[in-house]
Amino acid sequence: MGFEVILTEAVPESLRDELKEVVRFVRAAPLPRDVIQAETDATEYFIPLITDADGRAFAAIYKPAGPIPVVEEVIYLPGGFAPSRRWVALAFERWSESSVDAFPAVADWTQRSEWMTTDERAALGVVDDAQRELIHTTARLESELADARKLLESRHADADRNERRLLTATGDDLVDAVAEALRQLGFEVDDRDAQGARHKLEDLRVVDGGWLALAEVKGYNKGGSTSDLLKLSRFVRTYFKEAQRFPDAKWYVVNQHRVRDPSGRPELLRGQDGDVEEFSADDGLVLDTRELFTLLQACADGRIDRSDARELLKCARGRFQAPAV
Repeated sequence: MGFEVILTEAVPESLRDELKEVVRFVRAAPLPRDVIQAETDATEYFIPLITDADGRAFAAIYKPAGPIPVVEEVIYLPGGFAPSRRWVALAFERWSESSVDAFPAVADWTQRSEWMTTDERAALGVVDDAQRELIHTTARLESELADARKLLESRHADADRNERRLLTATGDDLVDAVAEALRQLGFEVDDRDAQGARHKLEDLRVVDGGWLALAEVKGYNKGGSTSDLLKLSRFVRTYFKEAQRFPDAKWYVVNQHRVRDPSGRPELLRGQDGDVEEFSADDGLVLDTRELFTLLQACADGRIDRSDARELLKCARGRFQAPAV
């Protein structure tokens, strides 16, 4: 459905001013808007008065077809629009041309320009200019709004496919989202499971120069699990056998309660402060993906430098909380 709402060239001059009110009514109506279809077999003539950019009519004048038509003519206005007394007068005036007895014309001729004074016509010209400007400006702003909404929808879909996976995904999709977020912060990230190791390894190795952390990534419909912390300790021992050194840190990265609104999710490992403190004392970091998302956006907005963000993560122990900046 087109966003523009316009008066057609076919509008009778006598109806133009009143139809401008109808245009404003239609523009304010929620989408999708109701339209009237021009059925060629059912009408002798169909005159669209107000349409969208695609020609769909919201108001029209038409004559039903038939050998003996019950109705000579219909002036169709949108549902919900309350016609003023002026509309009744205009309709009677139009129909009195064919049936003066049935529709006596209302004495509203003083509103027609040929019977106005020079001062009245000058004032009417100002009104017409202002109304035309209003219509053009409204149409331009509606077009700009439609373009802005399309852009927002496109970027919303792009975020769903990328950064927002930190808040929604689980499994390999979440591991990929975390790895990409850390790369955007400037870390080098090695996806260990992608190496096809014979035994289960940590999900990621996160590197910054000579600094290295082992990261295990989990996505849960419920909260995180302290049993995952024990797995990380096993991965640390395996790494020591391989590298003859301990990693600088071990990270437990969790998208917990992932089907819930992130704003209403509880603290990661809530009620498990003792386990978190013990994990922290052994260079452990508990990282809720909400905090990683917040830190990533702070860098994207220019509120935090990427190098500072990396230092925050590298130095953090226990539960990580992104700075409020």
